[in-house]
Amino acid sequence: MILGEGLEQWWQQQSEKEIEGLLPKAKKYGAYDLEAIGHLLCHMLGKKEATTAEKAELACYFYLLGKVGRMASAYAAGELPSEDTLLDAGIYARMMQRIRETGKWP
Repeated sequence: MILGEGLEQWWQQQSEKEIEGLLPKAKKYGAYDLEAIGHLLCHMLGKKEATTAEKAELACYFYLLGKVGRMASAYAAGELPSEDTLLDAGIYARMMQRIRETGKWP
């Protein structure tokens, strides 16, 4: 099977755009919200002990659910989700991958 023409180049360009937007936000916001939201979600789930990574990933999942909810609302209204919503959903998924690899964000 031959990959779509230009797929690799397109993917690299998308990644570069993401990085441009991500790095300033990662520096500005840090990870305190992930710790706080993750702590609360773990408590609600009855999980007494959780690592920083577990809390951060759970918080990213929470944020990702919000983006999926926005997508569902757009589709239900007969519209397409915004490019920003799609971008954010992808970033939260990659943040989760980073957390799994390194145990923290950023």
